[in-house]
Amino acid sequence: MRQLIKRSLGGSKELYLFSSVIWMGVITILSLAPLETSSEWDIPYSDKVVHGVFYAVFSALLGIYFLKAPLFRKKGAVFLSFSISAIYGIVIEVLQDTLTEDRQGEWTDVLANLLGSLLGSLIVYQVEKGLGAKK
Repeated sequence: MRQLIKRSLGGSKELYLFSSVIWMGVITILSLAPLETSSEWDIPYSDKVVHGVFYAVFSALLGIYFLKAPLFRKKGAVFLSFSISAIYGIVIEVLQDTLTEDRQGEWTDVLANLLGSLLGSLIVYQVEKGLGAKK
C-alpha cells in the first residue's frame, strides 16, 4: 500500500503547482459565475459538502507541492497549504458578496471552506507521516 501511495504522489512539484493553480481557477469560476438553481437536486447542505471537498482538494494539492519544494519542512508545508486555502476561501466569499449580484457570501460557506482546507491539510500530513514511518 505504501508503494502505491508513493507512486501516485510521484509527480513533479511543478505538476502539483500547476494543478493547484488550475483548481484555484475552477473554484474562482464556479464561485463567481452566475448561479443556476435547480430544484431537482434539493439535498440539504449539499453545497457545504461541495465547498468542503473543493477546498480539501485545493489544500491537498498545495500541501503536496510545498512538501516537494525543498524550502519547507512537513509542518510548515501543511500549515502554509492550510493558510493559503483558508484565506482564499474567505476572499472568495467576500468577492461573492461584493462583485456578484445574484450570489452572497455566507459564513457557513466560510466554515465549510475552512473545514475542507483543514481536512485536505491533515490528509497530506497523515499520508506523509505514514510514508516517512519505518517498517
